[in-house]
Amino acid sequence: MLGITDYQQLTGAAVAGDAAMFLGGNWQQKDLQTGLSPEEFAKWDIAPIPQADASTRSTGTGGWVWVVFAKDPERRKAAVEFIRDVEAPAHAARISQATGHLPVRRSVYRDFPIFSQDSWYRRFGDMLVDGHARPTALIYPEISQRLQLAIGAVVSGDKSPGAGARRGVERGQRRVRAANIVAERPSDHRRPDRLDPDGRRRACFRSRSSGGDDATAAARRAGRSRPPRW
Repeated sequence: MLGITDYQQLTGAAVAGDAAMFLGGNWQQKDLQTGLSPEEFAKWDIAPIPQADASTRSTGTGGWVWVVFAKDPERRKAAVEFIRDVEAPAHAARISQATGHLPVRRSVYRDFPIFSQDSWYRRFGDMLVDGHARPTALIYPEISQRLQLAIGAVVSGDKSPGAGARRGVERGQRRVRAANIVAERPSDHRRPDRLDPDGRRRACFRSRSSGGDDATAAARRAGRSRPPRW
């Protein structure tokens, strides 16, 4: 199943038994575990996203950023101290464990046993080495939408992979030219105080009770006991 705008649709379809496989992310594992019986949840597994080249591994990463807009120096200082306390390693570990998100610090993965002992966290952590952050360009949402529509057209059989890719690129390029947007990094004196985002990554969720294709089956890899390499 391929979702375009709402990850909850993917989770809902999986819980309802209408999807045997979907392209989602690590944060959905908690929803699946909550919505399914232990017996049904045990049928689900994860795998790296299949690529055209079997030796290539890649995934998108993203999350959130804490931002302080206050102009008063004392309020800015208090806000930053509060955020640093919330995002302290021990707190970040507890938050990640409760929400299903991935810590953004290697030290949290290393120092808190849950992330090396839990098979889900361990395997998602191993996949982070293949992660790529989305580009910091204002036009990115438009490019992403065009790419998703192109992929959907190919999956549904309306277009061939080559035609879908060309159409997506052409529409994206036209939109970029029309918007005439150049992404600029703000100067230091204009940038708000920022801290690291909470971790998210994408993966291919697959039900072991279904007949997955050979590419997906071959792409699965066993979990490792060591901390992630990223």
